[in-house]
Amino acid sequence: MNKRIFNIIYILLFSFSVCGQQKLTGTVIDQSNSEEIPFANVSIEYNDTIQQTQTDLNGKFHFKNIQSERIKLIIKSAEYYNYDSILILKPSTPNLTIELSSNEAILYELLKSNFNKKGALKDIKNNEIKLLLPGGLIGSSVTPSDTIFENKYKLTFISQGCVRLKGDNETEYNKEVFMYLDNKFGTSWRFEIRKDVIGINN
Repeated sequence: MNKRIFNIIYILLFSFSVCGQQKLTGTVIDQSNSEEIPFANVSIEYNDTIQQTQTDLNGKFHFKNIQSERIKLIIKSAEYYNYDSILILKPSTPNLTIELSSNEAILYELLKSNFNKKGALKDIKNNEIKLLLPGGLIGSSVTPSDTIFENKYKLTFISQGCVRLKGDNETEYNKEVFMYLDNKFGTSWRFEIRKDVIGINN
């Protein structure tokens, strides 16, 4: 009798354990071109447990016997930013497709110039106004009279030298600042400003 009860309890516990297990499958791809990323390091964390694997040649990974519905999924691969997310697993959870962003792609976006119309409007809004001077190998120097102008109109003269980034349009940037100064101070500032500011004579 006792043996029979023990067997029933064992079967119930085993069934509960199996039913409580989850699985997770997915594919890791490059966000920019949708190509699969092989040999990415994939790990899941839950209840002080860590399971690890790598994506195969087709960018696929698979976990089974997961003892929790709530897990933390972490994916790492050279030349890509890390992926880190909390997932709630269900029996109906589909195969995941995880997109990783390339370091180079994001760096390229960060290197876009702020010196254009959009950048000028942003700087005006944030009270970080600049006026751009001619560049070149040496750039343009700022004189004491320029400092007086800067303090009076709350802006800064700068020269980019010979460096230019994607989206750079210094004339467009300065024209937005000129319009702002006209609206705020009238045209008197135009008689005080140095005459080599980009776009001032256009």
